[in-house]
Amino acid sequence: MTGPIAAAISPEVDQYDAADAADFFARRGVEVVNREVDDSKNYGNAMTIDLFAGKDAIHTVSVRGTTAENNLMISRIGEFEHIYLEPSGNILFVQYADAPGMIGKIAGILGEKNININDIRAPRNPRCDKALAIFKTNVDVPQILVDKIREAVNAELAFSFSYKK
Repeated sequence: MTGPIAAAISPEVDQYDAADAADFFARRGVEVVNREVDDSKNYGNAMTIDLFAGKDAIHTVSVRGTTAENNLMISRIGEFEHIYLEPSGNILFVQYADAPGMIGKIAGILGEKNININDIRAPRNPRCDKALAIFKTNVDVPQILVDKIREAVNAELAFSFSYKK
C-alpha cells in the first residue's frame, strides 16, 4: 500500500512536466487516469487520487489534495476530511476503531523510543466510528515500532514513510 503513495508524492515528481508525468508513474507501477472535473462539488483546484493496492483492488483509498501558500496539502484520505497535512518529512499513519486514549498510547510508544512528535492530525469518521491518527515525527518510525503500535491499538492500518524534498 505504501508504494503507490510514495510514488505519488516522490520528490522526483517536480522534475517532470505534465506530458512526462504519466511515464514517471507508469515506471513505478502507478496507472494515471484523468477524470472529468465535477464543478458542482466546488473543490476548486483540488485533485483526488484513488490508490489501489493489489491486482484485484483489494484495498482502495482516495486521497484529495490541494495547494496552500505554494505547498502541497493532503486535505482528505478516504472518508477522513479536513486533514490539511503537508506531505513532507517522516509520517506515521494509524487507522483504528475510535476509542478514548488511543492517541496517548501511540504517543507513549513513540516517546519510549525518544521519537519526537512534530505535528498530529487526528480526524474522526463518526459514520463508522473510525479514527485516523497522523503523526509527523523527527525521525523515521522503524517497522518494528509500527508493528508494536498496530498491536497496541488493534489498528486496521499502520504504516510510516519518509518524504524528503
